[in-house]
Amino acid sequence: MAAHLKYCYGACVKRNMLLTADELSEKVYNVLDHICDIHNKCDVAWCYNMKAKESNKEYDAPREHRIDKVNDPVTFLQLRKILTNMRVSNKWHTVTIHSIHKLMRR
Repeated sequence: MAAHLKYCYGACVKRNMLLTADELSEKVYNVLDHICDIHNKCDVAWCYNMKAKESNKEYDAPREHRIDKVNDPVTFLQLRKILTNMRVSNKWHTVTIHSIHKLMRR
């Protein structure tokens, strides 16, 4: 799970590095919803679930690529807290990957 989280956040920051801090903040904040299988704010350019819906197919992400926010609320809430703190301080570029990695090593 940690490797997939790092991949998703890293890809998001890399893909959106030219955005303003506020725009990047919104994009990065939505990654957690994507990991929790909530895709209403995903982009079809990178979300397999959205690509599948667009072509009337179904995509079931591997279990190790998802966080079940109902059955594992502690992990979800810890990640949400990290993201909220970073969103307020606008430190996305330098803190995101390090904080997620540190949390998942616990």
